[in-house]
Amino acid sequence: MTKNFFLGSILIVLILFIFKNIFSLTWISGGDYINFSKENLIFFQNHPFTSWDSAINLGQNTIGTLHYAPYSLLLAWIGKLSGYDNVIWERIVWWIPFFVISFFSAYKLFKTFFPAIPFRFLSPVIFVCNSYVLMMLDGGQIAGVGLAYALSPLVLLSFIKINIQFSRSSIQSAIIAGLILALQIMFDLRIAYITLIAVIVYFIVARKFSFIFIIPLSIAALLHAFWLIPAILFKVNTLNELGPAYNSIEAVKFLSFARLENTMALLHPNWPENIFGKIYFMRPEFLILPLLAYAALLFKTIEKSSRKTILFFALLGLIGAFLAKGANEPFGQIYLWLFEHVPGFIMFRDPTKWYLLVALSYSVLIPFSIFHIAKKRYYIFILVFAFYFLYLLHPALLNNLNGTFKTSSISPEYRQLNEFLSSQQSFYRVLWIPAKHEFGSLSQNHPAVYAQDFFKTTSASAIVEQLKKEDAKNLVHQSAVKYIALPFDSDRKNHKELIGTLRKIDWLKEKPEFGNINVFELENPQDHFWSNTKNLRISYNYENPTQYTVSLKNANKGDLLIFSESFNPAWKALKDNSELSSLRYNKIFNSFRLPEDGSYKLKIYYKQQDGVNFGLVISLAGAIVIIAGFLFLKRK
Repeated sequence: MTKNFFLGSILIVLILFIFKNIFSLTWISGGDYINFSKENLIFFQNHPFTSWDSAINLGQNTIGTLHYAPYSLLLAWIGKLSGYDNVIWERIVWWIPFFVISFFSAYKLFKTFFPAIPFRFLSPVIFVCNSYVLMMLDGGQIAGVGLAYALSPLVLLSFIKINIQFSRSSIQSAIIAGLILALQIMFDLRIAYITLIAVIVYFIVARKFSFIFIIPLSIAALLHAFWLIPAILFKVNTLNELGPAYNSIEAVKFLSFARLENTMALLHPNWPENIFGKIYFMRPEFLILPLLAYAALLFKTIEKSSRKTILFFALLGLIGAFLAKGANEPFGQIYLWLFEHVPGFIMFRDPTKWYLLVALSYSVLIPFSIFHIAKKRYYIFILVFAFYFLYLLHPALLNNLNGTFKTSSISPEYRQLNEFLSSQQSFYRVLWIPAKHEFGSLSQNHPAVYAQDFFKTTSASAIVEQLKKEDAKNLVHQSAVKYIALPFDSDRKNHKELIGTLRKIDWLKEKPEFGNINVFELENPQDHFWSNTKNLRISYNYENPTQYTVSLKNANKGDLLIFSESFNPAWKALKDNSELSSLRYNKIFNSFRLPEDGSYKLKIYYKQQDGVNFGLVISLAGAIVIIAGFLFLKRK
């Protein structure tokens, strides 16, 4: 016991050393990491369950990501209690839960299957500190994918613990499984999907099935009715709305970076620099991991029940390794067929998410193999494995990882620009070239427009060339863009040339007060609501993200009221009891044709919000019934 504790303590201390920046009071940024501002958190606090978000580009439907809304509300309140100090509340809502949940869930999973093996601490170490997880966290994917990943062993275990025979205890277990699954879905639907695949594989291997498994699935669906109901009613397909970059076979082929030898070795193809698209040579030292894992299949002395468990986790690792390589050989066409034909598989244009199954598998198989190889002198073998595992992670120990593992600080120019923008009350947008900087302002009142999306190109030079065109000038004005920002670290090679070109555009006026951030102002951009008819007088009030009240004067029948949000037919205008449908204007915006002369008020609202509100009532009612039912069964 003392030796186990000693070895476990050494590994945990070294792990804490790897994540030292995360556990320090330093600013975290990098990759997909989300740096919420005070304005963002206040918005989540007031409007967590909104089906439309105006803060990015020209606005977008959010039902596809609304599953995260309950947690957004929680982090908004924690942010308020912490005084909106990012360094504090980010640790509370993301990093500390990730480590606590992932260590506990992996430990619990291993202990449930193999309670006699003493060094259970090795399982969570492998689960939390493999190259896939470190690259995922390095890329900033903690808020959704990371927390869902941490919950996956617990979700799997909760389904396994369901008693197959229909009884009071089995119903209780099913309710618990449903609640944990709902929690995982809240963080990331894709990871929950993969975890349910693991559940299905387990019950195929164990040859157990019962209709009682419908209970946890129904509970999870009921608790997520607030976004499932509008998604079904309005046939929302977020991936289709995002375009071929997210739902095409070409996207899958492009993002299939890992090869089979990478996935078998639990080696992320971008390890350790995590540069997008940069694939490294295979590191043969990682191949010891699959050798140790699948050695578990060779032990003939283990009892029958353990054989099924080992077979399950071995099969799980092989499935994960095969799918994580995506469209690469061997048999890459199988993944492409699954992507096109299997419901839900379209979510996995990035195949590396399937590394989860490999990590689950190895976190159980490797400690099991070490125990049976080493017999009574297992602590010596563990020590050898610990040094070997730390050698695999030596780039992290030597502080060679980037992204969230590096200390960051906000440049004073970004603070100054954000304060300047937040001080202004009128609505306008900011066009960022080529995309919003990670420290740039993001709010409903001053949305950030990503120029690479706006002009359909990722090249900053091509974007600037587009701005020189007359039709681009009209489009930018119509989009309510008041400022154009070019961060000094967006394209260092061509930065001076880009600035020189922007300065030659006569309808842009440079604002020099933001230092190395080059900001240009546009005169008289259109408002959120405007008209191409000069005599129409427009005033409006913002009620919430899905509703506005618009007052009109001097209207003529047939005039157009243009709403500079991206076109969506769910936007409606209500006059008395008459509903006006949105018409596409200039191929981009919403517009409403006024039905009569005179002055009147319109209610502009996003109809899909009605589905969200109805689903929210169902979810709250379902939560009350589920909790009451569980307490009743527990008391009985």
